[in-house]
Parts: sequence; structure tokens; C-alpha cells
Amino acid sequence: MSSSRQVLRGLGFASVLVAAALSLSACQVRPLYADMDGKERSISITEPDSRVEQLVRNELVYAFSGGAGEPANPAYQMDLQVTAKATGVLAQGTNDEYTAARVVVTGAYKMIDQATGQTLFSGQRQAVALVDNPDQEYANVRALRDAENRAAREAAAFLNADIAGKFARKGL
Repeated sequence: MSSSRQVLRGLGFASVLVAAALSLSACQVRPLYADMDGKERSISITEPDSRVEQLVRNELVYAFSGGAGEPANPAYQMDLQVTAKATGVLAQGTNDEYTAARVVVTGAYKMIDQATGQTLFSGQRQAVALVDNPDQEYANVRALRDAENRAAREAAAFLNADIAGKFARKGL
């Protein structure tokens, strides 16, 4: 009886392995940028209106071109709008001064095909950076600027991944 249990246990284990192999064979694992064929390098981004928008734009230009700069004849135009907002999160003391803040950088974009003028897709991503507000004025200003820089880099990375995924999904 114990040998029949071992056979059944072995068959159960084998069937689990076969099911796992079949389910994994249905997966299509591929690099995120595999099917872009260089089209990600042909994106022009609108001029910035703020310091934080300039940071996000710079990160995206670098990511799209691999450090080569903006393309001379872009196939796509990216209309980028970036906002940064700092809000206090921990009120302390009798005058309710904030000792910590949250900086939220939101990037919204619209991707336009230069040949047709048609909007291909759009999206929005945001990133959050936390910051302590020190008592010294200069240190406080510098801490907020550093938090904006961190959030801008993170927002650009989110936007880049979102755009690459949408290009891959559309087969462009």
C-alpha cells in the first residue's frame, strides 16, 4: 500500500511540474525596450516652464537618446507638463510649524506622431519625496530643492517606463 501511495505522490508531483512548465511556456518574457527599434530615440520634448520640469525633461532626453541628446528629425513630439507641490505633514509646537514635508512631482504627457499630428497616447505619473524641514532658513530651502530633485528623477524614470511600455504595446 505504501508503494501505491508513493506512485500516486510521484504522479501528483509530476503533474504539478508539467502544469508549471506549460504555464511558464505561455509567458512571453522579453526586455521592455526590445521591440522599440530605435523609435524611443526619436522623441522631441516640449520646452520646460519651471526648474523641476527642466529636471524631468533632461532625465527623459538622456533616457530616450542614451546620452546623445535630442534628435534632429524626431518622429514623435512629447507634450510634457510637470508640477511640483510641497505640503507639510507633521505640525509641531505652539505655532504649528511643519517639521516634515512631502514633495509631489506630477508629470503628465501626450505623445503625438509628427507625421500625422495624431495623439498616440497620453499618461500621467507622479513621484513623492519626503523631507525634514530644519530650523535654518538656507538648510530648509536646500532640503526642499533636494527633495524636488529626487522626486523629479523618480518621476522621469516612471514616465520613461510608462512610455516604453505603451510603445511596445502599440507595436510602434
